[in-house]
Amino acid sequence: MPASKIMLIRHAEKPDNNTTGVLTEGHHDEHSLSVLGWQRAGALAVWLGPQHAHERDPKLASPHFLYAAKFHEGHQSKRCYQTLVPLAEKLGLEINIDFKNEDHVEMVAHARARHGVVLISWHHEAIPKVTRHILDSKSAHPQDWPDERFDVVWVFDADASGGYALSQVPTMLLAGDKATPIK
Repeated sequence: MPASKIMLIRHAEKPDNNTTGVLTEGHHDEHSLSVLGWQRAGALAVWLGPQHAHERDPKLASPHFLYAAKFHEGHQSKRCYQTLVPLAEKLGLEINIDFKNEDHVEMVAHARARHGVVLISWHHEAIPKVTRHILDSKSAHPQDWPDERFDVVWVFDADASGGYALSQVPTMLLAGDKATPIK
């Protein structure tokens, strides 16, 4: 039986021209989340935790498995991993970082084979590719993840045929989040 639900998010906010990335110890790091990104990561941990199930969209669920793009010499961004750290700590889960951003085919196969709910934090430019491997390649889905969007969860629910159906849930966790899905 494949994963009953796969939720896919973009990592939280990254540094821009006005901000810097920071490590949990407070040191500056261009490959880390911005302060706003850490706020989103904390909000996600509360929102996706089991205590708040009654307050969130019913399409969402507390995850049993966490995946984040691996950071390595060729791709040093720690943001996918950092986005899940507060949730992993809250739920007592490990974050699977065995797969590089470009290894999305292998990562999706591994995630689909889990029994339960999976949450994946990935880099936005690869999310449409990840989506193609979760869905039947003929299924319609957005072809781009806008650079400014950090506020949507793509939810893939398993169906009776062994495939998945896509829906989108805007998070509305932080000021400025949009209530609209990605087109």
